[in-house]
Amino acid sequence: AYYNSSGDADNAILIGKTISAWLLVVLLLVASIPMWWMMVYLESYQWLGTLISMAVVVSTLIFVSAVSLAATALARTTAVATAIAFVVISIFAFGTLAPLLMGNRLSLGWRAEFLSWNPFASGLQAVSVELLKGDKMLLKRYLEHTLVASAVGFLIAWFRLWRKLRAEQ
Repeated sequence: AYYNSSGDADNAILIGKTISAWLLVVLLLVASIPMWWMMVYLESYQWLGTLISMAVVVSTLIFVSAVSLAATALARTTAVATAIAFVVISIFAFGTLAPLLMGNRLSLGWRAEFLSWNPFASGLQAVSVELLKGDKMLLKRYLEHTLVASAVGFLIAWFRLWRKLRAEQ
């Protein structure tokens, strides 16, 4: 990235890193178009389930980008930033599935709270009526949680980068 006196460098870095991460997901979505076409052809396709699943994918993409940018802004080296991002994202994706393994040991409130952070649980609930039917609002809470956490992550990244660039002046 470059630095100029107008202060565009911090925005350019954040936008560039975000776009590079999103391009991979766009390529994966484009690669899945033949599968969607096959589902429509076989008439086992539900548009609402797909739209809800896309909302989960997009909010997860935004959340993962925010976590990665915040980790990059907070860590001194790329290796540490990568490790921080992988740990946070792994806890987010797999650690929040713990209530399913614990059975009835957790109250319904705690179970719903953990699962409302999990993209897999929200996506499964969107496309299947039978799965996780006891937790009705997983998708709504998932979108709320991830988008608010994403805003916090983006603010952390922007503020740290702004402070670093400001100190260089």
